[in-house]
Amino acid sequence: MPTNTLNFDAPCPYCTSGIAYRHCHEPIIAAGVGRKIAVGQSLYARDWATNAEAYGRQGLYGALARDLAAGGGVIRVLDIGCGLGHGMAALADVLPAKERLIVGTDENPNCLVGAAERLGLDPAHPALRRLSIRRLPSDAYEVKIRSGPMPTLTDMALVQSDLMIDDLQLETWLDNTGAFDAVTLWFTGFHKARSLLKVIKQLEITGDADHRAEMENRVIDLGLRRLRVGGAIQIVTRGFGRDVEGLREEMRADWEAYLADKPFRIERFTAFPYEEAEGPGAIQLRSALVDVSDQPSLAWSMIFRRTA
Repeated sequence: MPTNTLNFDAPCPYCTSGIAYRHCHEPIIAAGVGRKIAVGQSLYARDWATNAEAYGRQGLYGALARDLAAGGGVIRVLDIGCGLGHGMAALADVLPAKERLIVGTDENPNCLVGAAERLGLDPAHPALRRLSIRRLPSDAYEVKIRSGPMPTLTDMALVQSDLMIDDLQLETWLDNTGAFDAVTLWFTGFHKARSLLKVIKQLEITGDADHRAEMENRVIDLGLRRLRVGGAIQIVTRGFGRDVEGLREEMRADWEAYLADKPFRIERFTAFPYEEAEGPGAIQLRSALVDVSDQPSLAWSMIFRRTA
């Protein structure tokens, strides 16, 4: 469909976001050869800022950080998909300063620069741009890792990495860093050009639900490699509904089945009501296909404890 026949102010025809086409997929489709991933990353960082600021004003990040810290013994945290650093800042506010370590990773360099500026870290550090992306003759994009200096550990560090690809340098750096008390995955999100990546095609990921499930699977696997026994994984997802207890039991049943052969136990599922972000770039849970305007939004904090 030629882009010049589309109504730029109508809802995007390429996804179910409900966002105007000019603010959604049009900039990616119109991007030059080899630029689509970079444009997608830039748009996501811009749009996620709307959500993150709204969640921050509502105290949601602080509530999630306190939920993780409530079990005690959390000093060292590995935050996957750290975004613009709002979650890391909230964790820093509730974790003891002595010996604290919070390591954030994200595949999006624009998010990492924003996180570095928020957290008082060096936004020009090479570790924030370790991934190179090239367009293949098939029109897919391939991700490669550039070897370079990794951050010196103080109380916080940021590293660009994509959990969907093998990253030997990061694994070696984490080996030297030591075991963590917690691994977190809050508000998993994906830029609108991510489906163009070769690795995403190879994994047969066809939508956000598949992508989110694969990320959660990989975080559980990461917990087996990086958590101390007794450490926790905290996964935070967005949902909606009035029957909180019914939703909790449904999620518990799904997770109990998934974790049946893994050394984790479910500790708790906590629902935090919040107001979804509004605005032209807001990444809303609600879609153009489903009317849930009368349903309250819930952030579910799911905590799993490693048992062996």
